[in-house]
Amino acid sequence: MRPGRRRTFDPSIPGHIAQDKLPVGIYWDRRHRTWYTLLTDEDGRRRRRNVARAEAKLSELVAAVEAARQAPARRPEDTPGTVAYVCALFHRSPAFRELAQTTQRGYGQCRGWAVAEPTALGPLGALQVDRLTPVIMRRLVDRIAEATPSKANAILRYLRRTWSWARERGHCKTNPAAGVKPVKERKQAKVPETSVLARAIADARERGARPRSAPGRVPPYLAIVIELAYLLRLRSIEVLDVTLAWETRAGIAVTRRKGSRGNVVTWSPRLRAVWQAALELRAATLAASGAVTPLRAEDRRLILGEDGGPLGIEALRTAWQRWMRMATGPDGALEPSERFALHGVKHRGITDTDRADRRAGGGHVSDAMAARYDHDLPAVKPAGGE
Repeated sequence: MRPGRRRTFDPSIPGHIAQDKLPVGIYWDRRHRTWYTLLTDEDGRRRRRNVARAEAKLSELVAAVEAARQAPARRPEDTPGTVAYVCALFHRSPAFRELAQTTQRGYGQCRGWAVAEPTALGPLGALQVDRLTPVIMRRLVDRIAEATPSKANAILRYLRRTWSWARERGHCKTNPAAGVKPVKERKQAKVPETSVLARAIADARERGARPRSAPGRVPPYLAIVIELAYLLRLRSIEVLDVTLAWETRAGIAVTRRKGSRGNVVTWSPRLRAVWQAALELRAATLAASGAVTPLRAEDRRLILGEDGGPLGIEALRTAWQRWMRMATGPDGALEPSERFALHGVKHRGITDTDRADRRAGGGHVSDAMAARYDHDLPAVKPAGGE
Protein backbone atom coordinates (compact mmCIF):
# COMPACT_ATOMS: atom_id res chain seq x y z
CA MET A 1 0.00 0.00 0.00
CA ARG A 2 1.38 3.37 -0.97
CA PRO A 3 2.11 5.99 1.68
CA GLY A 4 -0.66 8.50 2.26
CA ARG A 5 -0.55 12.12 1.24
CA ARG A 6 1.47 14.48 3.33
CA ARG A 7 -0.40 15.05 6.57
CA THR A 8 -0.39 17.87 9.06
CA PHE A 9 1.80 16.89 11.97
CA ASP A 10 -0.23 15.71 14.95
CA PRO A 11 1.71 15.84 18.24
CA SER A 12 -0.77 13.47 19.91
CA ILE A 13 0.21 10.55 17.63
CA PRO A 14 2.68 8.17 19.35
CA GLY A 15 6.27 9.20 18.69
CA HIS A 16 7.35 5.84 17.27
CA ILE A 17 5.08 6.37 14.24
CA ALA A 18 6.54 8.10 11.17
CA GLN A 19 3.54 10.20 10.28
CA ASP A 20 4.63 10.81 6.68
CA LYS A 21 4.64 7.01 6.12
CA LEU A 22 1.10 6.35 7.31
CA PRO A 23 -1.00 4.45 4.75
CA VAL A 24 -4.07 5.87 3.09
CA GLY A 25 -7.25 5.18 5.03
CA ILE A 26 -5.83 5.03 8.56
CA TYR A 27 -6.99 7.64 11.06
CA TRP A 28 -5.96 8.55 14.59
CA ASP A 29 -8.50 9.13 17.37
CA ARG A 30 -6.63 11.35 19.80
CA ARG A 31 -9.35 11.21 22.44
CA HIS A 32 -9.47 7.42 22.77
CA ARG A 33 -5.92 6.91 21.46
CA THR A 34 -6.87 4.31 18.89
CA TRP A 35 -6.33 3.84 15.16
CA TYR A 36 -9.36 3.31 12.94
CA THR A 37 -10.44 3.08 9.31
CA LEU A 38 -13.71 3.73 7.49
CA LEU A 39 -15.48 1.02 5.51
CA THR A 40 -18.64 0.95 3.41
CA ASP A 41 -21.11 -1.73 4.50
CA GLU A 42 -23.72 -3.57 2.47
CA ASP A 43 -26.19 -0.72 2.99
CA GLY A 44 -23.78 1.78 1.44
CA ARG A 45 -23.13 3.53 4.74
CA ARG A 46 -19.68 4.50 5.94
CA ARG A 47 -18.82 2.88 9.25
CA ARG A 48 -15.88 3.24 11.54
CA ARG A 49 -13.81 0.19 12.47
CA ASN A 50 -11.15 0.36 15.16
CA VAL A 51 -8.10 -1.57 13.98
CA ALA A 52 -5.30 -1.01 16.50
CA ARG A 53 -4.34 0.55 19.81
CA ALA A 54 -1.78 3.30 20.39
CA GLU A 55 1.19 0.97 20.84
CA ALA A 56 0.80 -0.61 17.37
CA LYS A 57 3.80 -0.35 15.03
CA LEU A 58 3.64 1.23 11.58
CA SER A 59 3.91 -2.19 9.90
CA GLU A 60 0.96 -3.41 11.97
CA LEU A 61 -1.12 -0.42 10.92
CA VAL A 62 -0.40 -1.12 7.24
CA ALA A 63 -1.38 -4.77 7.70
CA ALA A 64 -4.51 -3.84 9.64
CA VAL A 65 -5.75 -1.49 6.92
CA GLU A 66 -5.08 -4.07 4.20
CA ALA A 67 -6.89 -6.77 6.16
CA ALA A 68 -9.87 -4.47 6.79
CA ARG A 69 -10.17 -3.65 3.10
CA GLN A 70 -9.85 -7.24 1.93
CA ALA A 71 -12.37 -8.55 4.45
CA PRO A 72 -16.04 -8.20 3.55
CA ALA A 73 -17.56 -5.13 5.15
CA ARG A 74 -19.97 -7.24 7.14
CA ARG A 75 -21.15 -5.61 10.30
CA PRO A 76 -20.16 -7.42 13.53
CA GLU A 77 -23.80 -7.38 14.64
CA ASP A 78 -24.62 -9.58 11.62
CA THR A 79 -22.18 -12.30 12.68
CA PRO A 80 -23.75 -14.79 15.12
CA GLY A 81 -21.96 -15.15 18.43
CA THR A 82 -20.08 -11.85 18.36
CA VAL A 83 -20.38 -9.32 21.16
CA ALA A 84 -22.10 -6.88 18.80
CA TYR A 85 -24.51 -9.59 17.58
CA VAL A 86 -25.54 -10.59 21.10
CA CYS A 87 -25.96 -6.96 22.14
CA ALA A 88 -28.15 -6.28 19.12
CA LEU A 89 -30.38 -9.25 20.00
CA PHE A 90 -30.75 -8.03 23.57
CA HIS A 91 -31.71 -4.52 22.45
CA ARG A 92 -34.45 -5.96 20.21
CA SER A 93 -35.82 -8.25 22.94
CA PRO A 94 -38.98 -7.82 25.05
CA ALA A 95 -36.76 -7.86 28.15
CA PHE A 96 -35.02 -4.70 26.94
CA ARG A 97 -38.27 -2.97 25.96
CA GLU A 98 -39.64 -3.54 29.46
CA LEU A 99 -36.80 -1.52 31.01
CA ALA A 100 -37.28 2.10 32.03
CA GLN A 101 -36.51 4.69 29.36
CA THR A 102 -33.54 6.05 31.31
CA THR A 103 -32.14 2.52 31.67
CA GLN A 104 -32.56 1.91 27.95
CA ARG A 105 -30.66 5.10 27.15
CA GLY A 106 -27.89 4.17 29.56
CA TYR A 107 -27.60 0.69 28.08
CA GLY A 108 -27.50 2.18 24.59
CA GLN A 109 -24.53 4.31 25.56
CA CYS A 110 -22.78 1.34 27.17
CA ARG A 111 -23.39 -0.73 24.05
CA GLY A 112 -21.69 1.89 21.90
CA TRP A 113 -18.71 2.03 24.24
CA ALA A 114 -18.39 -1.75 24.50
CA VAL A 115 -18.56 -2.75 20.84
CA ALA A 116 -16.06 -0.04 19.84
CA GLU A 117 -13.56 -0.78 22.61
CA PRO A 118 -10.25 -1.76 20.93
CA THR A 119 -8.46 -4.98 21.82
CA ALA A 120 -5.35 -6.72 20.51
CA LEU A 121 -7.58 -8.68 18.10
CA GLY A 122 -9.72 -5.76 16.94
CA PRO A 123 -12.81 -4.06 18.36
CA LEU A 124 -14.55 -5.94 21.15
CA GLY A 125 -17.80 -6.01 19.20
CA ALA A 126 -16.25 -8.21 16.49
CA LEU A 127 -15.03 -10.89 18.95
CA GLN A 128 -16.90 -14.07 19.78
CA VAL A 129 -18.41 -13.99 23.27
CA ASP A 130 -17.51 -17.64 23.94
CA ARG A 131 -13.84 -16.97 23.20
CA LEU A 132 -13.63 -14.33 25.90
CA THR A 133 -12.68 -15.22 29.46
CA PRO A 134 -12.99 -13.53 32.86
CA VAL A 135 -9.27 -12.84 32.70
CA ILE A 136 -9.66 -10.95 29.42
CA MET A 137 -12.58 -9.01 30.86
CA ARG A 138 -10.57 -8.20 33.99
CA ARG A 139 -7.77 -6.72 31.88
CA LEU A 140 -10.23 -4.83 29.71
CA VAL A 141 -12.07 -3.30 32.65
CA ASP A 142 -8.81 -2.36 34.39
CA ARG A 143 -7.55 -0.64 31.25
CA ILE A 144 -10.71 1.42 30.82
CA ALA A 145 -10.68 2.24 34.53
CA GLU A 146 -7.26 3.88 34.26
CA ALA A 147 -9.03 6.81 32.59
CA THR A 148 -12.67 6.50 33.71
CA PRO A 149 -13.55 4.06 36.52
CA SER A 150 -17.27 4.82 36.33
CA LYS A 151 -17.34 4.05 32.61
CA ALA A 152 -15.50 0.77 33.18
CA ASN A 153 -18.05 -0.33 35.78
CA ALA A 154 -20.98 0.75 33.60
CA ILE A 155 -19.68 -1.36 30.69
CA LEU A 156 -19.07 -4.31 33.01
CA ARG A 157 -22.59 -4.19 34.46
CA TYR A 158 -24.12 -3.86 31.00
CA LEU A 159 -22.19 -6.80 29.51
CA ARG A 160 -22.86 -8.99 32.53
CA ARG A 161 -26.58 -8.30 32.21
CA THR A 162 -26.62 -8.77 28.43
CA TRP A 163 -24.62 -12.00 28.41
CA SER A 164 -26.69 -13.45 31.25
CA TRP A 165 -29.81 -12.87 29.14
CA ALA A 166 -28.13 -14.33 26.04
CA ARG A 167 -26.78 -17.44 27.80
CA GLU A 168 -30.21 -18.36 29.12
CA ARG A 169 -31.56 -18.21 25.56
CA GLY A 170 -28.76 -20.08 23.82
CA HIS A 171 -27.17 -17.13 22.01
CA CYS A 172 -23.87 -17.81 23.81
CA LYS A 173 -22.60 -20.53 26.11
CA THR A 174 -20.74 -18.47 28.68
CA ASN A 175 -20.90 -15.17 30.51
CA PRO A 176 -17.29 -13.93 30.65
CA ALA A 177 -18.27 -10.93 32.79
CA ALA A 178 -19.77 -13.06 35.57
CA GLY A 179 -17.67 -12.86 38.73
CA VAL A 180 -15.53 -9.96 37.50
CA LYS A 181 -15.48 -7.42 40.32
CA PRO A 182 -16.07 -3.73 39.62
CA VAL A 183 -13.24 -1.28 40.16
CA LYS A 184 -13.25 1.27 42.94
CA GLU A 185 -14.67 4.56 41.73
CA ARG A 186 -13.49 7.97 42.79
CA LYS A 187 -15.95 9.83 44.98
CA GLN A 188 -17.46 12.66 42.96
CA ALA A 189 -19.99 14.19 45.33
CA LYS A 190 -19.85 17.86 44.33
CA VAL A 191 -21.52 19.35 47.37
CA PRO A 192 -22.02 23.13 47.35
CA GLU A 193 -21.42 25.19 50.45
CA THR A 194 -24.58 26.68 51.93
CA SER A 195 -23.54 30.18 50.87
CA VAL A 196 -22.82 28.99 47.32
CA LEU A 197 -26.22 27.32 47.16
CA ALA A 198 -27.92 30.55 48.28
CA ARG A 199 -26.19 32.51 45.49
CA ALA A 200 -27.11 29.82 42.98
CA ILE A 201 -30.79 29.88 43.94
CA ALA A 202 -30.86 33.68 43.74
CA ASP A 203 -29.26 33.56 40.29
CA ALA A 204 -31.68 30.91 38.99
CA ARG A 205 -34.65 32.87 40.40
CA GLU A 206 -33.50 36.12 38.76
CA ARG A 207 -32.89 34.45 35.40
CA GLY A 208 -36.23 32.64 35.60
CA ALA A 209 -38.06 35.94 36.06
CA ARG A 210 -36.68 37.39 32.83
CA PRO A 211 -38.94 37.63 29.74
CA ARG A 212 -39.05 34.51 27.61
CA SER A 213 -36.88 35.97 24.82
CA ALA A 214 -34.37 37.71 27.12
CA PRO A 215 -30.71 36.62 26.95
CA GLY A 216 -29.59 34.40 29.81
CA ARG A 217 -33.11 33.33 30.75
CA VAL A 218 -33.67 29.91 32.30
CA PRO A 219 -36.97 28.11 32.97
CA PRO A 220 -38.66 29.58 36.07
CA TYR A 221 -39.09 26.12 37.58
CA LEU A 222 -35.34 25.71 38.03
CA ALA A 223 -35.03 27.74 41.24
CA ILE A 224 -38.03 25.89 42.70
CA VAL A 225 -36.49 22.51 41.85
CA ILE A 226 -33.26 23.46 43.63
CA GLU A 227 -35.07 24.66 46.75
CA LEU A 228 -37.29 21.58 46.96
CA ALA A 229 -34.30 19.27 46.47
CA TYR A 230 -32.60 21.06 49.37
CA LEU A 231 -35.50 21.50 51.80
CA LEU A 232 -37.00 18.03 51.22
CA ARG A 233 -33.62 16.31 50.69
CA LEU A 234 -34.69 14.79 47.36
CA ARG A 235 -32.95 13.36 44.32
CA SER A 236 -33.65 15.23 41.09
CA ILE A 237 -35.98 12.51 39.79
CA GLU A 238 -37.84 12.56 43.13
CA VAL A 239 -38.46 16.31 42.81
CA LEU A 240 -40.22 15.58 39.52
CA ASP A 241 -42.34 12.95 41.30
CA VAL A 242 -43.87 15.54 43.64
CA THR A 243 -47.64 15.81 43.24
CA LEU A 244 -50.28 17.95 44.89
CA ALA A 245 -51.22 14.93 47.01
CA TRP A 246 -47.93 15.31 48.92
CA GLU A 247 -49.30 18.42 50.66
CA THR A 248 -50.73 17.68 54.11
CA ARG A 249 -51.66 19.76 57.12
CA ALA A 250 -48.49 18.64 58.93
CA GLY A 251 -46.14 19.22 56.00
CA ILE A 252 -44.98 17.55 52.79
CA ALA A 253 -45.41 13.75 52.77
CA VAL A 254 -42.31 12.68 50.85
CA THR A 255 -42.12 9.46 48.83
CA ARG A 256 -38.61 8.40 47.76
CA ARG A 257 -37.10 5.99 45.25
CA LYS A 258 -34.33 3.36 45.39
CA GLY A 259 -35.66 1.79 48.57
CA SER A 260 -35.30 4.96 50.65
CA ARG A 261 -37.89 5.59 53.31
CA GLY A 262 -40.52 8.28 53.06
CA ASN A 263 -41.14 10.89 55.71
CA VAL A 264 -43.13 14.02 56.44
CA VAL A 265 -41.14 17.24 56.21
CA THR A 266 -42.91 19.66 58.51
CA TRP A 267 -43.79 23.17 57.39
CA SER A 268 -41.39 26.05 57.80
CA PRO A 269 -41.82 29.61 56.49
CA ARG A 270 -39.30 28.94 53.73
CA LEU A 271 -40.92 25.63 52.70
CA ARG A 272 -44.38 27.25 52.63
CA ALA A 273 -43.07 30.09 50.47
CA VAL A 274 -41.43 27.70 47.98
CA TRP A 275 -44.54 25.49 47.83
CA GLN A 276 -46.78 28.49 47.21
CA ALA A 277 -44.43 29.77 44.49
CA ALA A 278 -44.54 26.35 42.85
CA LEU A 279 -48.35 26.31 42.92
CA GLU A 280 -48.54 29.79 41.40
CA LEU A 281 -46.07 28.88 38.65
CA ARG A 282 -48.01 25.67 37.97
CA ALA A 283 -51.29 27.59 37.61
CA ALA A 284 -49.70 30.17 35.31
CA THR A 285 -48.15 27.45 33.14
CA LEU A 286 -51.46 25.62 32.77
CA ALA A 287 -53.27 28.85 31.91
CA ALA A 288 -50.72 29.78 29.26
CA SER A 289 -50.48 26.32 27.70
CA GLY A 290 -54.11 25.31 27.92
CA ALA A 291 -53.07 21.84 29.10
CA VAL A 292 -55.66 19.63 30.80
CA THR A 293 -55.02 18.92 34.47
CA PRO A 294 -55.74 15.40 35.83
CA LEU A 295 -58.68 14.91 38.19
CA ARG A 296 -56.85 13.08 40.98
CA ALA A 297 -54.40 15.03 43.16
CA GLU A 298 -51.88 12.15 43.05
CA ASP A 299 -51.73 12.54 39.25
CA ARG A 300 -51.17 16.30 39.31
CA ARG A 301 -47.44 16.91 39.12
CA LEU A 302 -46.19 20.01 40.90
CA ILE A 303 -43.34 20.74 38.46
CA LEU A 304 -44.47 21.19 34.87
CA GLY A 305 -42.61 21.94 31.69
CA GLU A 306 -43.40 25.12 29.84
CA ASP A 307 -45.75 23.13 27.58
CA GLY A 308 -47.95 22.29 30.56
CA GLY A 309 -46.99 18.60 30.70
CA PRO A 310 -45.01 16.86 33.46
CA LEU A 311 -41.37 17.88 33.32
CA GLY A 312 -39.10 15.02 32.21
CA ILE A 313 -35.71 14.22 33.69
CA GLU A 314 -33.86 14.82 30.40
CA ALA A 315 -35.42 18.28 30.03
CA LEU A 316 -34.39 19.09 33.60
CA ARG A 317 -30.83 17.89 33.01
CA THR A 318 -30.56 19.96 29.85
CA ALA A 319 -31.87 23.07 31.61
CA TRP A 320 -29.53 22.46 34.54
CA GLN A 321 -26.41 22.13 32.39
CA ARG A 322 -27.30 25.20 30.34
CA TRP A 323 -27.88 27.27 33.49
CA MET A 324 -24.74 25.98 35.19
CA ARG A 325 -22.64 27.05 32.19
CA MET A 326 -24.07 30.55 32.48
CA ALA A 327 -23.89 30.67 36.28
CA THR A 328 -20.18 29.78 36.25
CA GLY A 329 -19.40 31.95 33.20
CA PRO A 330 -17.86 35.42 33.10
CA ASP A 331 -21.12 37.12 34.11
CA GLY A 332 -22.38 34.38 36.41
CA ALA A 333 -22.95 34.36 40.15
CA LEU A 334 -20.63 31.38 40.75
CA GLU A 335 -16.95 30.76 40.28
CA PRO A 336 -16.02 27.90 37.93
CA SER A 337 -14.65 26.02 40.96
CA GLU A 338 -18.07 26.31 42.63
CA ARG A 339 -19.87 24.30 39.97
CA PHE A 340 -21.94 21.51 41.51
CA ALA A 341 -24.32 18.75 40.51
CA LEU A 342 -28.03 18.76 41.24
CA HIS A 343 -27.61 15.62 43.35
CA GLY A 344 -25.15 17.59 45.46
CA VAL A 345 -28.09 19.72 46.62
CA LYS A 346 -29.51 16.67 48.43
CA HIS A 347 -26.11 16.11 50.05
CA ARG A 348 -26.10 19.71 51.25
CA GLY A 349 -29.67 19.43 52.54
CA ILE A 350 -28.83 16.36 54.63
CA THR A 351 -25.59 17.90 55.89
CA ASP A 352 -27.48 21.04 56.97
CA THR A 353 -29.96 18.91 58.96
CA ASP A 354 -29.51 18.39 62.70
CA ARG A 355 -27.26 15.37 63.19
CA ALA A 356 -29.88 13.47 65.18
CA ASP A 357 -32.37 13.77 62.30
CA ARG A 358 -30.07 13.16 59.32
CA ARG A 359 -30.78 9.48 58.80
CA ALA A 360 -34.55 9.90 59.08
CA GLY A 361 -34.50 13.15 57.12
CA GLY A 362 -32.71 11.56 54.17
CA GLY A 363 -34.83 8.39 54.27
CA HIS A 364 -31.76 6.20 54.68
CA VAL A 365 -32.20 2.60 55.78
CA SER A 366 -28.68 2.22 57.20
CA ASP A 367 -26.08 4.26 59.05
CA ALA A 368 -23.56 3.55 56.28
CA MET A 369 -25.78 5.19 53.67
CA ALA A 370 -26.49 8.14 55.95
CA ALA A 371 -22.75 8.62 56.46
CA ARG A 372 -22.26 9.04 52.69
CA TYR A 373 -24.44 12.15 52.76
CA ASP A 374 -22.93 13.62 55.93
CA HIS A 375 -20.17 16.07 54.99
CA ASP A 376 -19.75 17.75 58.36
CA LEU A 377 -16.36 17.57 60.04
CA PRO A 378 -17.03 16.78 63.72
CA ALA A 379 -15.29 18.93 66.32
CA VAL A 380 -13.45 16.83 68.91
CA LYS A 381 -11.11 17.49 71.79
CA PRO A 382 -7.38 16.69 71.59
CA ALA A 383 -6.16 13.33 72.84
CA GLY A 384 -5.99 13.25 76.58
CA GLY A 385 -9.06 15.42 76.98
CA GLU A 386 -7.19 18.74 77.24
